[in-house]
Amino acid sequence: AFTMEIENRTGVKIPATTIMTQRGCPFGCVFCGGRDTAAYRVRRTRSPERVAEELAEIRDKYGIRGIVAYDDEVNLPPWPIFFALMDRLAQEDFVLRGFIKAELFTDEVAEAMVRAGFVEVATGVESGSEQILKNINKRTTPEINSQAAAIAERHGMRFKAFLSVGHPGETKETLRETRDWALQEMAMRSGSSFFASVSLISPYPGTPIF
Repeated sequence: AFTMEIENRTGVKIPATTIMTQRGCPFGCVFCGGRDTAAYRVRRTRSPERVAEELAEIRDKYGIRGIVAYDDEVNLPPWPIFFALMDRLAQEDFVLRGFIKAELFTDEVAEAMVRAGFVEVATGVESGSEQILKNINKRTTPEINSQAAAIAERHGMRFKAFLSVGHPGETKETLRETRDWALQEMAMRSGSSFFASVSLISPYPGTPIF
């Protein structure tokens, strides 16, 4: 049974399931495991045709058109691979949601994702404090994350910000910065184009933060 759902562009919820088009993450966020595993740090991709074939089978066999891409980040270079996948998916009729890296999210990338069928992107904003983002080696800033939300809205996609608290150096002031960042984005974005969730960071064994 498929219990996951995704909203299409008209707000109708449709059944959905998950897929991974690639594995691996080249970044070094301190709360993430696998940092010392060479295979995890290398991006390993599947061919656009193979991804499309799998999705077509899911659609034709089960009637599922909603797809959540569980790649760590969909929008990773080398760009010819990314754009080839988006172009191939644009030939189908899927409704997609995926995770992005905010500093790599541009208008060109967003446009390609919309053509492919993406209606929502999500990213680990983590904090509204620039100092906390430096402490956790996120390689972003509050401004970069705001720009990513603006790009998503400009191209008609929903933007989900995953926030987390309890990082090294966290204070009442940095918590206020995170709260204020989220409230500011909610106030600036039209309709239901911006969402945020907050969780407590868990320092798992094997992660640098542990």
